[in-house]
Amino acid sequence: MADIFISYWEGEGGIATALRYFVSQAIPSASIFKADARSIRSGDSWLDIIRRELKESHVVLAILSEESIKRPWINFEAGAAWIDKLLIPLCYGTLEKGRMPAPYNQLQALQLRDERDDHRLIIDLHHHLRIATPPPELAYIPLQVVMNKESTYRKRLRMFNSQIREFESADRQDA
Repeated sequence: MADIFISYWEGEGGIATALRYFVSQAIPSASIFKADARSIRSGDSWLDIIRRELKESHVVLAILSEESIKRPWINFEAGAAWIDKLLIPLCYGTLEKGRMPAPYNQLQALQLRDERDDHRLIIDLHHHLRIATPPPELAYIPLQVVMNKESTYRKRLRMFNSQIREFESADRQDA
């Protein structure tokens, strides 16, 4: 069971992956759950797994953007966390922490594109998870760098997959 549950909209999966990497490198002792093909396998009851991980986690990191806050699952997971978990809203894209809709605006939020908030997230996670002294700010790669690398990786993967489809199509035409 995970210490930290990352709640995100699938359209921002790359940001969630970058966040998981960022937190895991800064807090290697913390276990992190992000619903994806690594954590939910074919044939698994995905809703049961999400319910279990939400129940067992201590902190829920909700990636919130103008788009994601319109998605029912983000609000479902955040609502479940609100009952008895620590919910940390992480604003992304054009959503500013001072412009979050209710009830998110009742919580202290962090801005994902602000390096000071990146470090504050690590400090606060150490505090909330009762983990030893947090590392100094320069001890880990900034989240923005990780997000840029993840974005580049996804673009290259899409290009590669597109080229494979082109090769397969040409191969079928030759046959």
